[in-house]
Amino acid sequence: MTLRCGPADEAGDLPLAHFDTVILNSIVSYFPDADYLARVLDIALARLAPGGRIVVGDIRNHRTQKAFTAAVHRSRHPDDRAAAVQAAVSRALVDEKELVIDPDYFTQWADTHPDVVATDIRLKQGSHHNELTRHRYEVVLHKGPNRALDLADLPVAAWGSDVHQLSDVATALARHGRVRLTRVPNARLVTEAGEWGGPIDDRGALDPAELEAWGTAQGLAVYCTWSPESAEHFEAVLLPDVDAPVCDGVYRPAPTPSGRLVNTPAVSGRASRLPSRLREELTRELPAFMVPSEIMLLDRLPLTKNGKVDRAALPDPDPTGGEYRAPRTPREEALAGLFAEVLGLDRIGIDDDFFACGGHSLRLTRLVWQIHEKLGMEVPIRTVFQYPTVAELAAQLSADAQVGFEDPFAALLPIRTEGDRPPLWWLHPGGGLSWPYLSFGRHIDPSWPLYGIQARGFDGVTPRATSIEDMVEDYVRQVRDVQPNGPYYLLGWSFGGTLAHAMAAELQRRGEEVALLALLDSAPASHFADLELLDEDMVRMFLVNYMGHLKGMEEYEFLVGTASEIFIEHLEQMRRYTSPRYRGDVVFFNALLDPETHDKRHLDAEMDVLWHEYVDGHVQRFDIACAHNEMYWPRNAAEISRVVNRMLRETRHP
Repeated sequence: MTLRCGPADEAGDLPLAHFDTVILNSIVSYFPDADYLARVLDIALARLAPGGRIVVGDIRNHRTQKAFTAAVHRSRHPDDRAAAVQAAVSRALVDEKELVIDPDYFTQWADTHPDVVATDIRLKQGSHHNELTRHRYEVVLHKGPNRALDLADLPVAAWGSDVHQLSDVATALARHGRVRLTRVPNARLVTEAGEWGGPIDDRGALDPAELEAWGTAQGLAVYCTWSPESAEHFEAVLLPDVDAPVCDGVYRPAPTPSGRLVNTPAVSGRASRLPSRLREELTRELPAFMVPSEIMLLDRLPLTKNGKVDRAALPDPDPTGGEYRAPRTPREEALAGLFAEVLGLDRIGIDDDFFACGGHSLRLTRLVWQIHEKLGMEVPIRTVFQYPTVAELAAQLSADAQVGFEDPFAALLPIRTEGDRPPLWWLHPGGGLSWPYLSFGRHIDPSWPLYGIQARGFDGVTPRATSIEDMVEDYVRQVRDVQPNGPYYLLGWSFGGTLAHAMAAELQRRGEEVALLALLDSAPASHFADLELLDEDMVRMFLVNYMGHLKGMEEYEFLVGTASEIFIEHLEQMRRYTSPRYRGDVVFFNALLDPETHDKRHLDAEMDVLWHEYVDGHVQRFDIACAHNEMYWPRNAAEISRVVNRMLRETRHP
């Protein structure tokens, strides 16, 4: 085996007509645009031996992107009005950082390449209902010469009219031998609404996995694919189970193109800046009464069946529903422009709340960086939490206000310094940054200051920790520099919870009191020995997706690279560490849902139970209806904070 690293659209010295199979799995989503994908497919096809195939896996479907984006937003903001959801979805579609591809793209590409003799497009298999099975699919492109089983023109049975249940399908098969089911409501997509509390009407819906299992029991081959007529439906080809390694026509392309088939992630970073800059240009060129009151980016204009703009389907340009107040001073005008640019809006009123308009921890970090770069002013992250509107923030940045620089990558991250109670200390999760805890700043009782502890090394100079023991020693020192004596309040999510437990035990060893130890879906160090080893590319893909809003920052590439290295180093260090014993009670927040299926999570041993070996006191568990990676999402942060606030009120310390 030879491992090579290079751009996917450069063939180098790879031999022509040589390979039996070329696999592009879980990678095309990171291509910048459709042209890049086409170049990669062209290169792969040329290097296939006769009869070879290209396997493209884990492709996100452009047709269901809007439904998926809406479901994600509603799960995070279940109380938003319909207009706010529609506006947020419109912004998210324009801001999409991954390549999302309509199945018709592959049939059209194949039509322009005579060497391709079969195009096989199918839904992802699996019984679980999650983002992968709902919104992704697989493609196999076969190169000639090959004898393909043509399945395009089979007898059709429409679900809900020709057939109503699986016994009717058996009757149709007995009559025709082979059959194509059409217009089948996809139960995977129907159930998605239930995850954010929406109504579910699954009458007549069928799960592709259920159909496949039924077919297997009947001795049938069942090939499920997308419906060319509707994103909410699927089609299925059913035939006697035959040995057919090459199938063509499982998917039938739409009779008329449905518009754009692929988005363009390469322009998403620039698109978010377009509304505010367009308003600036229009203001310079036009009289005030001609400047549009609202400017909003859409990924496409909604059209009626007659091809005209469907005005009723246009999103509400003012999702907050508040009255717009224009900037009154140059400082407010500058801040409003930066707010709008970071949020992907054309303008922001001076009373509009940054977070109510779609701001989150990463956008907040980018806003602070933009204010530093464009205005030459230092704004601590905590200040935006306290003063989240343009009017409030501008007042804080008055000419006589002296604000010191606070590096968001520093080992000590002040989230909120005000308050007359002892600080709450939040330990960084994997990747080394405590930014996810910014979500808690708006919900924790304001009398308690909040600080995040972050990993060393993001300045490119300070050596990184070489062991968990060194990390604990360093972090305890950081805490005691700010708070010399207890009682101490320690919290951490994931890897950060394991660190918080280790620090709590160390503080006790030094004779200090720990009043609160809260673990957010964390496990003791022994658990890490059983985790799958991750390579840097896998971690980097995850972090690029998470940190996409920071693109444009000068430090972006260094940040992603450093966070990836730190993530892997910390996992390796934790494998060599043994969690100590902590004397006291623990509050444990348990993520109920599986991150892949969003069904109830099933573990060999519940994580709160794993802590019993390392805790002398009681482990009090609180279930949170989310997946592990969603613990810091706004609604989950609010729920966790309610429990933490209650615990803080019950402490006996003045």
